[in-house]
Amino acid sequence: MFKNPLITLLATLALACAALIVFQTSGNGKLQENIQRQEQEIQTVQSEIQKLNQQLQEQQQKIENAKLLANQAGPAILDEMAALQLKNNNNALGVLLQKHGVQIRNPQSPAFAPQPLKSQKNTN
Repeated sequence: MFKNPLITLLATLALACAALIVFQTSGNGKLQENIQRQEQEIQTVQSEIQKLNQQLQEQQQKIENAKLLANQAGPAILDEMAALQLKNNNNALGVLLQKHGVQIRNPQSPAFAPQPLKSQKNTN
């Protein structure tokens, strides 16, 4: 049938190599599809992380703004509440202020000012 066994062997090897290349190409295509799917999943997760980071930054900004407002307005409000308590002799207000650590002193006293307890002070 075949006159030259060397040519037959080479043709068989070439056919085997071609089949191997086709098989590997098919496998590579599947691997590339998997890689693309995983990259899409990673991009989705990264996008979600960016959204969460943005929400976190917004919440931190709100907290910082609230701290600033509390530090600026808080003492003045406590002063006014203490003055009202003394002026109106409002025991309920006095109890409320003391419950939250504000010591009310007589306005004739040189050191009149509501004083928060140490445990209530800002620990920045």
